[in-house]
Amino acid sequence: EVEGCYDPKVRSFGEEAPLLVERAIRAAAEEGVARSAGTLRASAVTARLISSGDVDVTEDQSGLYFSFRAMKDDEASGHAISVGRSLGGFDTEAAATRAARIAMMAQSPKTIVPGKYEVLFDHLAIANLLSVAGSAASIFSVESGLSFFKGKLGKRVASPIVSLYDDPRLPGGFGSSKFDAEGVPCLLY
Repeated sequence: EVEGCYDPKVRSFGEEAPLLVERAIRAAAEEGVARSAGTLRASAVTARLISSGDVDVTEDQSGLYFSFRAMKDDEASGHAISVGRSLGGFDTEAAATRAARIAMMAQSPKTIVPGKYEVLFDHLAIANLLSVAGSAASIFSVESGLSFFKGKLGKRVASPIVSLYDDPRLPGGFGSSKFDAEGVPCLLY
């Protein structure tokens, strides 16, 4: 079993959900934003995989996802999320406050001189870039020629200070699981 991937409280989460959303909206308003919008999703499922290769495995999984956009005006907005596998540490108010603060900062954009700059990416921006790289690193994508990593096996594809690895058994990881789509046990190599 992979620890922290299922919270039975998420199955009965329905009545608490509107309260968490109301608190988030209130937290954003306290920061000074005019409007807000978002999505709160909760799921609790039993995943089962049966194959012709004598595989029959099940796993309970839960997940929470809160995406929140705060708008100060038509030109200034901010976005933040809160995700998790359990209710512990899932914080809609913190996400709303972060989104609202970004919206407030967006009111006063500055013009910069074109040039070369060092950039520090916010976690949402880098997550999008890493998602593309992760999909391209799929062995299916590489072997079928759909990836920009085709022909790069065993070659350096990034700066030597960059290391990425996929831990399918990360406790509480949003995509962690004890088995993959073919029923093979997930292991960290």
